[in-house]
Amino acid sequence: PSPLLWSYQNDEVKSFGMTPGLITNYNGAESITYNGKSYIAFGLRTSSVNSIYEFDFKLNEYHLIETALTTPKNRYATSSVLYNHYWYFFGGFNEDDKELKDIVILNMEKFQWKIHYDTLSFPRSGHSSVIHLDQAILFGGKNNTHVANTIEYFSFKNS
Repeated sequence: PSPLLWSYQNDEVKSFGMTPGLITNYNGAESITYNGKSYIAFGLRTSSVNSIYEFDFKLNEYHLIETALTTPKNRYATSSVLYNHYWYFFGGFNEDDKELKDIVILNMEKFQWKIHYDTLSFPRSGHSSVIHLDQAILFGGKNNTHVANTIEYFSFKNS
């Protein structure tokens, strides 16, 4: 069965009811809201995926988005930020549970991918990222050999 959507108002939990086509059983996915719609990318189900889904709040439905150009590797446990109309994804695990050190970028206007291979200083997953001025800042995470007690910067000017 589809999960219920819930809200918390006036110290009371309220149900919105069932949501048709809701994406379920996702782990390690990324999400954003852009131009009045919500998007979910990548993640882990029974294996890692590289799909992008769009949720239309007016229709209350998810739709699979067809993307153009080279599709990046499946991944999960990545971090992401939205800058201008580009959605940036940093690292993560691939389908073989190997950490990645690439940056993949989705143009949200054209749904086209751009991939920067081997851009991060080392493979990392399970990290966080935020935007400060014209750069992304990545915090922590881990790889197969150690926990990353580091901060890494990525300038949007270079992409």
